[in-house]
Amino acid sequence: MSKNKYMSLFETLSEEEQRYIIEKAMEYQQLLNIDNSGDGWNDATDGFRHAWGSAYLSLKYNDLISHIATSGHELLESSYQPKEEKQMDEWNNKIGRQIAKQINNEYENIDENINWSSIEDLIAHKTLEKINNNEIATSPLDSGNNVLKGQIEYNKPLSLKDRLLQARQEKLARYTQRLAESPEKIAEQEAKHVTLEELKAPQEARKKHVMDVINGTVEFDEDADYSNYENKKSKNNQIFTKEDIEEMSDEERETNKEAIIYQEQTIGIPTRKQAQKVTQNGGMIHVSTYTRADGTKVRSYYRSR
Repeated sequence: MSKNKYMSLFETLSEEEQRYIIEKAMEYQQLLNIDNSGDGWNDATDGFRHAWGSAYLSLKYNDLISHIATSGHELLESSYQPKEEKQMDEWNNKIGRQIAKQINNEYENIDENINWSSIEDLIAHKTLEKINNNEIATSPLDSGNNVLKGQIEYNKPLSLKDRLLQARQEKLARYTQRLAESPEKIAEQEAKHVTLEELKAPQEARKKHVMDVINGTVEFDEDADYSNYENKKSKNNQIFTKEDIEEMSDEERETNKEAIIYQEQTIGIPTRKQAQKVTQNGGMIHVSTYTRADGTKVRSYYRSR
């Protein structure tokens, strides 16, 4: 499988598959009466969800996809998730991949011989066995938990109540510090943020340009550099002004029709005043009126450099 295929799967998992995994795991938690004393956080249902989801991804795709998806999830949570909880989740994700390997070893070509609904049931029962055998971590704070013993460095064992209190105190401290900051510092930090409008601006500009081309209404940008401009229809670098076109005879206008339309749809038609400004900035050149060797008089015009 190519790298692009892996990334495509990961993007799909992020929006659709993860929602399914969570909802399906919750169905099994109720059917199997998994303990949810922590309301789905740092309890048996938390461990069940991680292990079941990791095993699901390993069997449906492979270990690499399972590892990418679950590691990406832990990475997104790492900014606010305590280290112990992150280690608990990573441990249970690892157990899930072990469950997948166990099922693959017990059932040859499982995805060909067993329907997927039955595979999900099998994952759920294997995960329940791991919980009953104390192989899945159901709390990161229990220093006596054999699953994580030796996996986590405990500075001081804390109860769940104390851990929640500590988290709230840290959040309050950050909020208090924010309030204490000067308005100047807050303004400076906010100035670094990119607004949604700023992010959308380049995309909106490109969209407008495309529509202008379609409608033939491109506005001439007098601040642009037209040094490399070439008219694909006339095969030269002459740039018509509005006054040039107005002064053409009907025959000249018909002769230059396609070249004028091409310029309208690419860089627009400037006035002579706009063309003079671009010339002063070095983006165009003005060619003065001259007479050819055969006596033909050529009116002044602008061209790219």
